[in-house]
Amino acid sequence: MVEANDISESIREINLAYLLLAQRLIHHDKAIAIYRLGISEDLCNILGNFSLAQVIRFATSTKMLLDFRFSNDEAALKEITKVGIYSRLNPVQSSIVMAGMPVGDIE
Repeated sequence: MVEANDISESIREINLAYLLLAQRLIHHDKAIAIYRLGISEDLCNILGNFSLAQVIRFATSTKMLLDFRFSNDEAALKEITKVGIYSRLNPVQSSIVMAGMPVGDIE
């Protein structure tokens, strides 16, 4: 059985990896980062300006910082996960489906 400490440590590692990737995307191309991360411009600016110490401190949360985009759109999730859907949808079409989903808000 997995212990609670192991789960918490895994969450912290995922948070750190996510925040570092987010900053890398933001510094490379802000508009693409907003789209790919599904975040608002305000949140993008905040994350982009974090120091390394702030990133590490923020990553130590035991709450997942990564947001599952499809959590509020069951129909879109079912459509995308249908067997064989990827053979019929090209990456541009998949991106269009995801682009129609709302940008997450800061809690």
